[in-house]
Amino acid sequence: MEEKRVLSFIHISDIHFRKESGDPYDIDNELRKAMLTDLEYKAKKELVNVCGVLVCGDLAFSGQESEFSVAKNFLNDVTKIFGISLKDVFCVAGNHDVDQSIARNSRILECIQDDLVLIDKNEPDYLDAEIRKIQNDQFIKGVLYEPLSAYNKCVKEMASDYSIEEPTWQSLMMLSEKYTLAIYGMNSVLVSNHKDHLDKDGNKLIDAERKMVINRKQIPDYCENVIYLSLCHHPPECWNNDNLEAFMDSRVRIQLYGHKHIQHIEVNDKRVRIGSGALHPERGWEWNPRYNWLEIWIEEDTLFVKIYPRVFEDTNGIFISDVKSCDMDKEYRLIEMQLSDNANEKAKRKSEILEQREVRSTDIITKEIIYRFSILSDSDKKRLLRSFQKIDYTIEQDLYILLQQLRNNNLEMDFLNAMKK
Repeated sequence: MEEKRVLSFIHISDIHFRKESGDPYDIDNELRKAMLTDLEYKAKKELVNVCGVLVCGDLAFSGQESEFSVAKNFLNDVTKIFGISLKDVFCVAGNHDVDQSIARNSRILECIQDDLVLIDKNEPDYLDAEIRKIQNDQFIKGVLYEPLSAYNKCVKEMASDYSIEEPTWQSLMMLSEKYTLAIYGMNSVLVSNHKDHLDKDGNKLIDAERKMVINRKQIPDYCENVIYLSLCHHPPECWNNDNLEAFMDSRVRIQLYGHKHIQHIEVNDKRVRIGSGALHPERGWEWNPRYNWLEIWIEEDTLFVKIYPRVFEDTNGIFISDVKSCDMDKEYRLIEMQLSDNANEKAKRKSEILEQREVRSTDIITKEIIYRFSILSDSDKKRLLRSFQKIDYTIEQDLYILLQQLRNNNLEMDFLNAMKK
């Protein structure tokens, strides 16, 4: 029998370092020292083979180089405890890692981001193609990453920076002779700027924020015997395109998120989602610093994920186990997921992916029919409809009736082609 190989990680998010962090007036200095103590005397004793630190965004508070410098020093202190280095830190950007002054002072960038928001809302299947055009345009090449320039500089040696050639990143680790763990970094802040908390009319949103743009290509392709562990700052409820959640769940077994400042564990038969909580949340009545330890391993065709939720106990100034999120009488929660290797399961997964592709294709055709039909004159609409005798539709009726009849009679492509002539 193959010897069990355990990979362990420290999972943190929303550190929110400011340039003055660590000065004589920084009351959060005790909090950071408490975490380092927790790692030195608890995690180091409990965990097997700590091989990385996973950061789900918001290293900084306002995307400034001075803030990232403080954050980098702290991450270096974390890695030293386990005999690893900054090369073993895996990080994604959060909205606080964005230098919002860049978009605020660049009309071109602001317009590009606004266009991406509209495309993602109205025609999400064309979003990747639009991003490609922007990234390859010689006059604005790389402009989408300008607000992350200080972030990219900070994390370059961690191999967690974003570029036109590598808009996402991944790092592979062996889990067993059969399975590989792929740590996969996404970017949920492509359009994050000074408008994040404004509505479409420029009014300030109360206890709300606009949703973020995630393009389809950011979600990894299915790969047999690869266990994806994704890092993304904004969780799916913060994404503009609701359809992407199903794609994520069918491909990514372990999903790590930040942003919401809520430590949570959500499981179904396909994946586990883990919200890290915030190590440095805004102080107030809900101030509750948190982070996680993780252990991951394979036994035969079963994936095990052991999560140690840690919470700051302010009175004594120490981190303790959050027993409310743990299994009964344990300091962790253990998740098991079957990675069945039989032909039926493989066929089922391939069928799901093909079905999703078919739905996307249908959506594209439907959207093009709606667009092309809507720009026709009334006389052209009537002339077109007369050529399809099986369709019983008048232009005064709801367009949904036409779409339904086209679908039922398998005439969608014929109808679309007729409009293209």
